[in-house]
Amino acid sequence: MLNKILQGIAVGAVVLLLIPTLSISAEQKVMVATNASGRVMLQSTNGTRRSVVSTQVLHSGDSLTTAENSLATVQLADVGKVKLGPTTTATTYSRSGELDVHIAQGSACVQSEQPAVAIYAGGVSLSAASPSTIFDLEQNTGDTKVAVYQGSVTATTPGATPKQLPAGTAAAAAPGGTVHPISLASINVDFASLDCPAPAVAEAALAIAPASQTAAASSSSGSAGGIIAVILGLGAIAAAAHGGGGGSHSGPAPVFPTPAPTGTIFPKPSPTLTGFPTGTPPPTGIPSPTPIPSATPTGFPTGTPPPTGIPSPTPIPSATPTGFPTGTPPPTGVPSATPIPTTPVSTPTPFPTATLASASHLTVNPGSVSLGPIGGAQTVMVSDAVGNIRVATSSPGVSVSPSSASGPHAAFTISARAPGQSQLTFIDDAGRTVTVRVVVAARR
Repeated sequence: MLNKILQGIAVGAVVLLLIPTLSISAEQKVMVATNASGRVMLQSTNGTRRSVVSTQVLHSGDSLTTAENSLATVQLADVGKVKLGPTTTATTYSRSGELDVHIAQGSACVQSEQPAVAIYAGGVSLSAASPSTIFDLEQNTGDTKVAVYQGSVTATTPGATPKQLPAGTAAAAAPGGTVHPISLASINVDFASLDCPAPAVAEAALAIAPASQTAAASSSSGSAGGIIAVILGLGAIAAAAHGGGGGSHSGPAPVFPTPAPTGTIFPKPSPTLTGFPTGTPPPTGIPSPTPIPSATPTGFPTGTPPPTGIPSPTPIPSATPTGFPTGTPPPTGVPSATPIPTTPVSTPTPFPTATLASASHLTVNPGSVSLGPIGGAQTVMVSDAVGNIRVATSSPGVSVSPSSASGPHAAFTISARAPGQSQLTFIDDAGRTVTVRVVVAARR
């Protein structure tokens, strides 16, 4: 009997010793928000708002908003952290040791320790596919853009096959569209305000980026060659055009032909320009002029002036025709060269631009929706639309049916799928938008 009592006391002591350990382990897995700089506001699921001065424990469904020139960090111990950029609104969730952040607008830098961090923005799901993954994203202009600096990211859009984005790549997706690659170098500067990742990590990612993404538009190597070809003459231009001097390339610069020492090549003179009036043969005993191709043709052998009273012959036409030697008036009766007729180019008629007759703005009623636990639903009416109406949601916590409808008026049903806050954006064919804030209550 005494042994049984002692055994019971020993078991109780062990349980008492384990309770603090289990409590510490549980405390280490809570989400924490930290004000990195500026002003950061926290809104809980019950609607209360307060400033985050230093560090604040977060509950699943809490929302954070950063002001201009402000930064905040959301962290789940041993899982990863998400740095929120200026003017960013995000809702945070923690489920079974996983960190989920829904970005309604703004930018963020994700640094995962485990492949258990996911971001939802503009209908795109971005999740860390490997440990020690670092990527930036922004959702400000309708499109969701992501740049992967380390590890790999899985990008998923509704109805499409998930895409793997390794380090050194970048991608974008429009609301309801598919993920397509873009240049990492083109959007790297967009994340300067985040100051994340470290410069060395960003430089390493840019160094391994695919050549098709990092190559900038280089200046045409044939531009200078084209100018030189004009100066050298029409023959050099033809040779340069045949060699394809335009565009950037990795081979040697094009070699243009060297002009012959005889001077510039001129077009063949018209048979009617003889230097004498039509029908009058040149006087006997006067040598026929032998044109010499030179920069300034004279029409007579070198050193022999034209005889008195004889009209000076017309020089061979050049790139800049002179007509006659300087100071010598043209002879009377010499026919002028007939100008080449120019066909007038008609100005193309611009296509008529369709004018959308639209109301001043798109409206929705009601402007905000509060739903009960999962399964609750409510209908909203969108009015004064031009053409079709489409809808995009900031998180998978709600679903909308139908996903699009014909205007000017249409009804949409919003259904609860998970507790938290979401933002629905309705857009018509005129590009006008209106938003609805949806709050789904947690199951009690």
